[in-house]
This record gives sequence, C-alpha cells and structure tokens, in this order.
Amino acid sequence: MTLFGGGCLFSYDGEQIVENNFITAPKIVKAASTSASGNHTQSGSDFVKYMAVWEATDAQGNVSRSMPSQIESVTYTNNKSIEIEVLSLPMSRRRKERFSTLSDLDLQCVLYRTVKNGTIFYRCIEKEVSRTSSTIRFSDHNAFYQTESLLEDNEPIYTTAELSNGFIGSCTDIAKHKSRIFTRTTENIVNCSKPLFEGDAPAFVTDQLSYNIILDGESNPITCIESNLEHLLIFTDENGYILAGDGPDAFGTGGFLKPRKFAPGIGVLANSPHTVTREGAFLVTTRGIYLVKTNLNVEYIGAAVEDIMASHAGIVLSIDVLDGTNEVLIALNNNASGGSDTILRYNYAFGQWTRDLVGFTSTNSQVDACVLSGNYYRLTSDGYLHKQTPGGATFQDSSTGSNVSYNMVLKTGFIPRAGLQKSQRMYRWMLLGDYLSDFTLTVKTFTDYSGSADTTFTKSVTSSFDNPMQFRGHIDKQKSQAIAVEITAAGTGKCATLDSLALEVGRRPSKTSIKLPATETL
Repeated sequence: MTLFGGGCLFSYDGEQIVENNFITAPKIVKAASTSASGNHTQSGSDFVKYMAVWEATDAQGNVSRSMPSQIESVTYTNNKSIEIEVLSLPMSRRRKERFSTLSDLDLQCVLYRTVKNGTIFYRCIEKEVSRTSSTIRFSDHNAFYQTESLLEDNEPIYTTAELSNGFIGSCTDIAKHKSRIFTRTTENIVNCSKPLFEGDAPAFVTDQLSYNIILDGESNPITCIESNLEHLLIFTDENGYILAGDGPDAFGTGGFLKPRKFAPGIGVLANSPHTVTREGAFLVTTRGIYLVKTNLNVEYIGAAVEDIMASHAGIVLSIDVLDGTNEVLIALNNNASGGSDTILRYNYAFGQWTRDLVGFTSTNSQVDACVLSGNYYRLTSDGYLHKQTPGGATFQDSSTGSNVSYNMVLKTGFIPRAGLQKSQRMYRWMLLGDYLSDFTLTVKTFTDYSGSADTTFTKSVTSSFDNPMQFRGHIDKQKSQAIAVEITAAGTGKCATLDSLALEVGRRPSKTSIKLPATETL
C-alpha cells in the first residue's frame, strides 16, 4: 500500500486511489421492532444494542474500518424481528468507475449487536454498500443466533480491544517509523498511527493527545518529518528535533518522550523532498543539502554542488535512493526553454558526487522522479515517463520508444601539486581501468586554472585491448601551477570501469612563488 497526502490522506493498493479509512462514521437512523415475525424472545424489558461500521478490503487484502456509529438500543417485542436502517456512505472515492454511483464489492456496512441485555458488540450482519439507495436496511430476525453463545462466537467490534479509528484529514508530509505511520497535519501537529499489523490498513486516532506530537515553545511551522533508525526527525524552518520512545499502544497506553532539540539553527525548506538510507536522512535545508547520520551527527554534504544548486535556484524536485549502487539521486528544477535537466548523484559509500545532464526539447523538462523496482524514472512536463537502467547492458533513457545513450564524464578539480602560486613540471597522465564494451575515450588536460583545454586525446577502444586497460598521454604545457583532467567515455554500453588516474611529476618544484602581474598584486 502506498500513502500520499493532499486534501486528505490517500492510499493506493495498485488498482485504486481512495481516502485512507473513512471520512465519516455510519449513522443509524432507525432501530425498532417490527410486526414481522422473528426469533427474539422477550422477558420483561429485555433489550439489545446495535452499532454499525464501514468496512473495506483493498486489492492487497488490507482491511479498513471506520469509526463506529452511535449506539442504538432496542427493547424488542417477543418473537418479532428488528429493523435497522443506516444512511448510505455519503462521500467516498471507493467506486467501481470514476463516474459510477456503484461502490466496490469489497465495501460493506457491518452491523454489530449485543446479546440480550449485554454490553459487548459482536459481528451480526453485513451488507454491501449501494449508492442506488439513500439507506441500507437490515432485518434482524435472530434466526441463526437463537442461542446467544452462537453470537458470542463471532468477532467482537474492534473497539473492544483498541481505540476507535479516526479520519486524519489533510496532511503535508508522511513518514514510516517503527511500525507506525506519522503525518504532518495542517494544524502544525505530527500525528502517529496505531501500530501497524499485517492485514490491517493504517489507522489513526484523532481524539487522543498521546497520538499527537507537539513542539512546545516552537513557533515556526513544521516543515519535515523523517525516520532515522531509532529516532523520528522533526524539523521546522529553523530548528531540528528528535522524537524517541515506542509511543502509545492501540488502546492509548504509553507514549513518546518529549521532543528534544538537536540541530538548532538548521531548518528544512518547506515542501522540499527528503529520504532516508542506511547512512541516515538526506534533507534540503535553508543552507543546502545535509545528511543527518544515524548517530544524529549533522553533516553538510552539499559543498561540492553548491554552484550547481544555485544555478537551479536551489529547487529540488525529488530525492530518491538506489540501494543497489549506494546512491541518492537528486532531481533539480529547470524551467528554461531547451537545455538539459540535471540529476545529482551522491554515492554515500564513497562520499562522492556525480552529475547527469539529460537533454530535453522545448519546455519538456523534468517535473518529478521516483525509484521503482530498482529503476530510476523521470517524469517530464509533456507527460512521458523516462526510465533509466544503470547497471545493465546499457545506460539509457527511454521515452517515446527511442533510446538515448549517456556519456560518462569524469573531471577532476585543479590540482596545485607544488602548492598555491608555485609551479612544477607534470609530464604525463596515466589511466588504469577495465574494458567492458566498445567506446571512444577522450582525455583533456587543463592547466593554470584555465577553462580551455591545452591538450585533447581521443582513442577508439575495442575488445582488442587487453585488461587491465591502460593508457597514458603527454602533457603539452608541462610547467604549470595546477592541472585538471577530464575523461569522457562515449558508447552505447557500459564502456569501462576506471580504477585510478596518476600524474608523472618532476622531482623539484620551483623554489619561489610565480610572479603575478601588477594588477593582481596588492
């Protein structure tokens, strides 16, 4: 089951999007004895009580139960039946078709009843909900449950052992933590669900304080909630808090510890995406991209991509995890007409950033992204879903049926081998790796902090090359302050894996610093 927010909390079972749980409880509008014959035997002023519950089972077998109706008591007539009438479900997305008035067959109204003069409600009768009638009618003849022990063999109403389910309403953030679902509501409160159980849809309690988490003394709006191992992270736009403890059980016993501030001055941008990996939680803060590790150490990891983030106004569309490659993928906003979409990849095993540039035409830039079954998907504004398949025979983007291959580009920063404002000779570069498929290798060298390449080397690499794959090239401008190397592998397959890059350097650097022109000397 997938949950997402909006006007209310919605759930998706693979077939249909519906509201999580039910918006309203059933309402019994009639409960009375009738003149029809039945098997209720009366002695004095004997009575039975009734309650009704909406119940639905989704395509994955998860059962949703509404808040129970009000209790109706009936003092019945001897050997007569009892008629119960319930208003039909007033509003719901649980329809067979979008504009159909018929509800799904797995949606029903369940009537619960006590034994004679009893207090515990047992499952008695259920009927499918129909939108063709304004009410649902039950006739309780007591034909099957003439012996009250037979009724007591049925399951009791769920509120016998737990608190009543409620409707969570509008929420703006969702996180799963410690077998619970947490939501951030529009009232600036974090609400937690009951503990999750197999076969039951997530259920929330809306009228108990133990299920509500409030940040005392915090006036700023809550902007993010995320799980992080043993703690739930709660961020405002200025501060970060942690929530510890197991929380209340299904009957409301127990609770969480008081939220504790652990990251003062670090706020998460409102409506920004976030995710969690085994390394910790990745957040888009007012200061850039941060990693909150599982030990609650806060680390700024966005320094290397600050300029890229700034060129996209710092707007992040999505943050997704590819566990198989230890990568976090960050899709950035780009509303320019024509150009390239940017996807930042952070390998949390090596602590390294890479960048994908994906071309688009007109204004068909990316608007969202996600990971499904180990594949990364991009949604573009023209309605196409693009699938990338890294780690396979190719690394391609498929949209309208045609595939586009991506080049692998690796560029180092400038390396000042002799130190700042000193020069040293660098004679050759050397490259070591393994050939995987045919590709064209291009190596460019840049010196003295220039953006223009001094030397460009190009080589067609085929299967005739033995592994390990080794290349070297001479550097034209040998004496320089610093050098950078850009390596490009262009092909339709995996191309190669790169293991190391080395430089052949002169033994002695210059004894003195280089002379700068007068305009650059203070």
